[in-house]
Parts: sequence; C-alpha cells; structure tokens
Amino acid sequence: MEIEKRRKFSKGFKLDVVNMIKIGDKSVRELSVELEIAESILYRWIKQYDTDKGEAFPGEGHLKPSEEEVRKLRKKLADVTEERDILKKANKHLLQRPEKKYDFIVSNKARFSVEKMCRILGVSRSGYYKRKKNGKSKRAIDQERLLEKITEIYYESRGLYGSPRISAELKRRGESCDKKRIARIMQESGIRAKTVKRYRRTTNSNHNEKVADNRLNQSFIVHRPNKVWVSDITYIRTKEGWLYLAAILDLYSRRVIGWRLDKDLGSDLVLRALQRALEERKIEEGIIFHSDRGVQYASGDMRKMLTENKIIQSMSRKGNCYDNAVVESFFHTLKTEHINFEKYETREQAKLSIFNYIELFYNRKRLHSTLGYRSPVEFEKTES
Repeated sequence: MEIEKRRKFSKGFKLDVVNMIKIGDKSVRELSVELEIAESILYRWIKQYDTDKGEAFPGEGHLKPSEEEVRKLRKKLADVTEERDILKKANKHLLQRPEKKYDFIVSNKARFSVEKMCRILGVSRSGYYKRKKNGKSKRAIDQERLLEKITEIYYESRGLYGSPRISAELKRRGESCDKKRIARIMQESGIRAKTVKRYRRTTNSNHNEKVADNRLNQSFIVHRPNKVWVSDITYIRTKEGWLYLAAILDLYSRRVIGWRLDKDLGSDLVLRALQRALEERKIEEGIIFHSDRGVQYASGDMRKMLTENKIIQSMSRKGNCYDNAVVESFFHTLKTEHINFEKYETREQAKLSIFNYIELFYNRKRLHSTLGYRSPVEFEKTES
C-alpha cells in the first residue's frame, strides 16, 4: 500500500486561508471540506495567527537563542499594543450590555484577536460564537428600531430634546417604552441634548415713572386663555450691534402671542409687541398684563395703551425676579437652546432665525413639561 506523503503548505497559503475564515463568508467546516484539510489544523492556524500575527508560520528549523528572545519580546510588545488598541477603540463599550460588546467584536474581528477582545470586554467566546451563529437577538433588533425613532425625533427637535421629551414624543406616536430604557439607549449612542450656557438678564428700573401693584403674586396657574399675559425684554448680540426682543406670553398656554425685535431699546419696542398680541387674540375686559418695573413698561404711552384696551397692569416687586419667572424661563430656553449656538452676522439674519424658532418650533412643536408634554398651540386646541 502506498503511503500518502504529508502535505506541506506555504506561509502565504496559510495566511490566505486564515483571512478567508476571518473576513470571508466561509466557515471552518466549509473550507475543511473544500480544501481537504482537517478542521483541527485550520483551528491551529487561526490560533497561531491570533497569537503571533506577522510572526506566524515561520517555517522549518529552530531559531537561535538570541533570535528566540527577540521573537518573544516582539510577540509580547505586539500583544500589549493590540490590547491597548482594543481598549482605546472599545472604551465606550466596556460598561454596555453584552449585545453591544458582541457587535463590537463582530465589527473588529479582522483587526483584533477575538480571544483578546472577549477577555478585555468581559464576555465569553462561546457567547460570541453563539451570537454570530444565531444573529441578533429580538431585543437587539428592537433596540435598533427604537434608536432609529429616537434619532429621528432628536433631529426634528434640532438636537434640543433630552430623554424625558423624547420619551414623551415616542408615547405620542404610539410607542410604549420605559423612560429609563430610552435614556440608556441615548447614552450608549452618544445622543444628548445641546449643552446649555448660562442666561443673564438686566432690567432698568431706575426711573421716576409710576409703578403698578403686583396683581399676579406668582399665581402662574391659569385655567383660561387671555386671562394673564406676561412680558419682558432681552437682548441678542449680532456683529452689527445689539438687537432687543420684547415678548408677551399667555400664561395659560405659555404661547408667545406677541413679540417685537428692534435695534432701539425704547418704549416703542413693547408697544409694538403689545399691538401684535392684541391683533393675534380676541380679548375681554380685565386681562392682567404683568411685567417687571422696566422704564419701557412704566412709560406713559404704555399705561395709556393698556387703559384704552381695558387691560389691568401688574408689575413685579422690586428685586424679585421670581415674580416674572415664566417669561424669564422662556428667554432662558430661547437663548440656551437656540441663540447661544448661533453667530449672527446681521440683525436681519437674527430676526429670521428667531422667527423660525418662536413661530415654527417653540409655539407649534416644542413639548412643554408644564403642559403635559404638548406644544402651546396643541394645548390650546385640546384644552380650550
């Protein structure tokens, strides 16, 4: 009987086979059948490659003691370097769920040793191969579906919504999900609301004009529209110079019902904002109009306009910013969500930008926690 000679394979052939297993779509079993090579030999090649990388399959013969020492040092350095690179790339996955860790291993199996990645990420190789064989779990598939919806809502909100508002919007769209789960998915995916900056305000109450009594007294809960309007002024920086914004909100729905932008900080600024609110709303006698003690609100022209429309004037107590907290909260939102992320070249550019935010987003789309996560316009339609 003729004895078959032991087959020999070149280093290049072995590397090609290993790459076919790692990167290609062939399994060890399939290649074993097609190449007529025992599975145990193929697994040995894979292990040797994972261990030695470029030093794998050196050929026949033995190295000299000095060469062997160099080889060991190079191997140790390669191991340390690979572990460092794995940690660097997998840093954000260390505290995540096993499904995410297995996704990382699948994505990087051609670059790093599966064994090392499993060890560093704290998962089992058997779990990885089971995940690879069976595909993604139902939970992982559902999480990808949720992430897609979360991302859509996030960009629709201009990057302003955190997990509470995104959870509320998902619920409005018929998606039943736990708030903590939404927060975790957003954290794992690096989705977070824009970082806010501090809001500052100034009021010029040093004047000799008549000051109205405080009729609001921090009663911010109103059960009907057009019962209490609140107003204030803030400023916006542009490269052309300052731009001043006077805004009037209906305390019932937090809707901005009148606003005016101008380069001049005079009484005409609030008069035009009030005129716009009067054109916007049908009012009855006895509306309370609350503001701070700024000279624009205390002017004779302002008092006259309020009297002619049978509107009762109310002003905050001196030095008490909480008396006008609702409108100041709106300015804080406007600046920390929008203005502070813009750099306006001209006043006209700022006007268009602020119109877009107030009329297209804030009044009609932005969910308010005070309103049960509804927009002001939606709240008025459903509650009035």
